[in-house]
Parts: sequence; C-alpha cells; structure tokens
Amino acid sequence: MDATNSTFTLRGGRRADRGFVAADLHVAHGRIVAAPPLGAPEVDARGCLVLPGLVLGHTHLYSALSCGMPAPPERPCDFPDILRLVWWRLDRALDLELCETSAAVGAWLAVRCGVTTLVDHHASPAAIGGSLEAVTRGVERAGLRGVLCYEITDRNGPEGAAAGLAETDHFLTALRDGRHPLIRGLVGGHAPFTLGDDTLRAVADLCDKHDVGFHVHVSEDTTDDRRARADYGRSPLTRLDDAGLLRRGTIIGHGVHLSGFERSRLAERGVFVAHNPRSNQNNHVGYAVPGTQGPNVMLGTDGIGADLFAEGQAAFYAGRAHDRDFDAARVQQMLETSRRYAAERFGEPLLGTLEPGAPADVVVLDDRSPTPVTAGNWPWQFIFTQSASAVRDVYVAGRPRLLNRVAAPDVREAELLATARDAAPRLWARLEAIPPG
Repeated sequence: MDATNSTFTLRGGRRADRGFVAADLHVAHGRIVAAPPLGAPEVDARGCLVLPGLVLGHTHLYSALSCGMPAPPERPCDFPDILRLVWWRLDRALDLELCETSAAVGAWLAVRCGVTTLVDHHASPAAIGGSLEAVTRGVERAGLRGVLCYEITDRNGPEGAAAGLAETDHFLTALRDGRHPLIRGLVGGHAPFTLGDDTLRAVADLCDKHDVGFHVHVSEDTTDDRRARADYGRSPLTRLDDAGLLRRGTIIGHGVHLSGFERSRLAERGVFVAHNPRSNQNNHVGYAVPGTQGPNVMLGTDGIGADLFAEGQAAFYAGRAHDRDFDAARVQQMLETSRRYAAERFGEPLLGTLEPGAPADVVVLDDRSPTPVTAGNWPWQFIFTQSASAVRDVYVAGRPRLLNRVAAPDVREAELLATARDAAPRLWARLEAIPPG
C-alpha cells in the first residue's frame, strides 16, 4: 500500500466501536466511510484490534533527547531544585535545530505508541523566535496531529516574556493560512509562580485575540501555591481566574494540589486537567486521584515518552493505591476526554471515533490477549494485556504512518534516529556549560 494513499479498506479487524466484533473499516480521501470505495486497496486486519488513534494530552517534546543526559551538578532536594538543576538548564541548551530534532523524534516515537494527536508544551529560552515553526516541522515530519504552544514565563526577564508573547502571536497568526492542516495552537505559560500579573494580562489578551485556550502547569508542587500566596495574596488558580484564563480550551497541567473548591470551578468552566501519573511520582510532588479532578481529565506523560499504555497502567495502579474504588474504566475515561479535547481543537466532532465521516485516525493492534476482548472487558484488557509493542499500523487522516511496524517512507526513520543520536551529545555538551539558575 502506498504510504500517501488515504483510500483503503481494513479487512476483518475487530473494531472497538462494534464491541470488538470483526467488521471491515472503509476509508476514502482520509475519512471513514460507510461503503467500500471502488477499487480501493485492502489491508488484512484479521486477528487484530482496530481502535481510534490515541491522544496524548500533555507532553514536552523538547525533552525527547534527555534520556542519558549528564547528571545535574548537585543532587536535587526538592521540586524547585529539579527545575533549576535539570529542566531549566536543558531548555536553555536548545537551539532551533535541536528543537526540530527533538520534536521530530519525540513525535515519531509517539506514532510507534499508537498516538495520532499530541498536545505539546514547548520551551527554549535561548531560541524563542521561530521555535514553534521548528516544532511544527518536527511534528509534521512524523505526520501526526499536534496542538502546540510556547511556554511563556517571566523567569528569563521581561525580554524573555516579550519574546514568548511575540512568538506565540506570530505562530497563531501564521496558522490561519491553512498551510498546516494537522496543527493547532494555544497560548502557553510555564506556571503561575513564574508569571507576573502584567504577563498574565498579556497572555489573556493573546487568548482573546486568537480565540484559544491557555496551556499551563498549575499546582504541580506546593511551591506554586506558596509563592502565589506570598507574592500575590491569592492562589495560583485564582490568579488565572482573575485574568480570565479559565476558559474553554484551557489545559491545567497536573493540578495535584488544587482544593476541592478549585476543582469544582474548573469543571464549571469546562477547563481540562492533564493528569501525568509517572511524572508526579518521579518528581515526588504528590498525587491527585483522577476521580477527584472533575469530568475533564486527560491523560498525559509530561514528556516521559509517549506510551499511553504504560501511562494508563501507572494511572490505574497509583489510583488504586489511593482509592480502592478506582477502576480501569477511569483510565478509558481519561483517554476519551483527551480525544474529545482534540476534536474540539480541530473542529472535528467525530475525531477520535470510527464513525462514518470521522477523520481516519486509526490504530491497528495485534491482539495478544489470551482471553476474548469485548466492549465490557476492554478497560481491563487495556491495563492487563495490551502494550505499545502491539501497535502494528497507524493512520493519521487516512495516511499510513506505520504499516506492519514499518515507517512510511517519508518519515525516513533510520535517518531521523541517526540525526537524534548525533544531536543528543551536542545538546548534553551545551547543557553542561550552563550553570544552575
């Protein structure tokens, strides 16, 4: 099958929307259709599970080259130390070429995990201008959908904040020309404790100008709350609310230490929360059981790869440790919420479904379960028998990205991975030259 072909029939796969009963799936010109297109090529999916593509609700593609990087110059003692000694040095080491390479390899590894849309939160303080275009090129090289933003912050001074605002405005304006049909944008920010009131007002003005939401970390660690109350006399979420940023399309990353009242406020405003269980546990910042965070909880990885199978399993076990009634269906709810978020951003109500008329974002899994997969037991099968290693085929807008585990020719996977392996030591060398700050 030609990797550019977006018209085909998946023959004999067990479709998730049919209760995992075998049924053909037909695609014409990138969309799912009810009847087989005349003369369309066929792909044998017998013995496989056919699912809508996964949506990664919060990630940091700029960290794709971080695995194996040098240890920090001193041992981090708390979350602010982790930021100061690790991530704020890594993002300052990025140039535009490294931004693109990180985005490309991170996005491609996401495809191999069955992800067809990702929501990225980018930072590169030494290379702000043009950085979102570089990330766009990387995501488009992998061929998947992206909802992108730049992490505006005051932590690099007023010039850095102004540059982040300008880059965001330029990027969102450029998206209007339609040259990037698989890319959408948001206004982004690091976290309230690194955003002054003037910058928050400027961020809100950009959201109003472009009619988009805000993507920001909130209450990941208790530092956010302590600093907000000490410096501004209000909680982080109240500051965002006062600025008019709790709006449709906004994503609150983490929200670990939000109060019950604040979580109710997010639900009332239709704000989405990105739950990142492995990151929260890795950074020892606490844990918020997804069932306590309202109806709009997505599943993210916070840059720890893109494996939503592994992330879902982590969410399940951590959830069970904190709430004996937490069950596998909650993980599926988070994945469905992530799909709903993507559908809203792309103006495609059927995105993330297998219904006729939906964009053909489709994943085919080898069925490795030793027991029958049904609609009723799928949430448990997802946790206990499935993994990213079962991903066989991935289609985005009907275009094959992965067929029989082989990358589409336009991806040039071997070249991409070789470039990443050459780029990582250069990034690490630049990182080691940057003092903690």
